[in-house]
Amino acid sequence: MTRVALLGSQQIAVGFLDFLCSLDDVEVALVVSSESELDELLGQESLLKRAKALNLRATGSACADEVLYELSCIQPDVLYSVYHRVILSEDILAIPRLGAVNIHPGRLPSYRGPTPTAWALLNGETSFGITIHEMDAGIDTGDILFQEVHPIDPDETGYELHTRAMRLGTDLLRRTFRDVVRGAATPVKQQGPASYYGKLKTDYAIDWQSSTESIRNAVRVYARPYDRAGTTLDGTHVLMNHARLLGDDHAYRLQVPGKIVEVLSGGALVVGAADGFLVVDDYETTQPLTSAARGTLFRKGARFGREPSRMLRSRVAHGP
Repeated sequence: MTRVALLGSQQIAVGFLDFLCSLDDVEVALVVSSESELDELLGQESLLKRAKALNLRATGSACADEVLYELSCIQPDVLYSVYHRVILSEDILAIPRLGAVNIHPGRLPSYRGPTPTAWALLNGETSFGITIHEMDAGIDTGDILFQEVHPIDPDETGYELHTRAMRLGTDLLRRTFRDVVRGAATPVKQQGPASYYGKLKTDYAIDWQSSTESIRNAVRVYARPYDRAGTTLDGTHVLMNHARLLGDDHAYRLQVPGKIVEVLSGGALVVGAADGFLVVDDYETTQPLTSAARGTLFRKGARFGREPSRMLRSRVAHGP
């Protein structure tokens, strides 16, 4: 019987927990949840509630000493960190005889850190990685056991990519579990240039003097159900949910960044940036406006500013 300690959060941890509980020769000896209040708001199932419903030993404590004590008592064979939000001490990592394993939605050694899929979108990547690796004293620095690379859809949002990465990650955890506990996986040192990205800012203001590609990527990352990238227009806060690049086949002349050069049928806006134009076709103000007021506000020649909207900046959450 293999005794497993599962530390984590979000749907990927719940899915892996259900898989472990389906195995006759596995005992889930301890579940430690690091979920946040935002998880439920974003539709994530509670790992702690799921574990308790299965009558498992479970805690939501963030106290390192308490987790160390619990793990010392149960002496698991292997520890899995699945989108766990707390850095584990070397004392904790030394407990499981088969080691501690982490899953990371980034192509290590690139994109170390807590929000790799969002940063991949911001940086205009066309693919992303999912890595299962041994845990050591560093952050996402352990030897790689398994790694897969997947394409990023050109119009995929931050939430969509995060959600898909969890589905793919759950599948990879299931497929590789037996190899991990049998010691059949060969650890490989991380090779190549390493990069680390921290948490995203929760207050994102669009800089219209940036490139069209960087603005579009930011809008993608912060799209619903996150709080969206913000800007202002004549003192009114505007949140943008979708924008696309305007191709070269147009008659517009490059103008002041942030300027609305056309209002298309249906209300879509053609807006200038540093190197071209964006078509913003999904946006809203933080305060309701009449049709007449919207027409006056979103008009040809008006110019967006750089001040962020601070009114709806309380629930942005990316990654584990």
